[in-house]
Amino acid sequence: MSEVEEIVLNTLKEVGKPLRPGEIAERTGLDKKV
Repeated sequence: MSEVEEIVLNTLKEVGKPLRPGEIAERTGLDKKV
């Protein structure tokens, strides 16, 4: 698993609800296109 996937999964676990890609990008500081 890539580092990016790990960050996104951890973010989703912390939030505890589904997020839109834009929200994930905002919370993780990653670009949406990654």
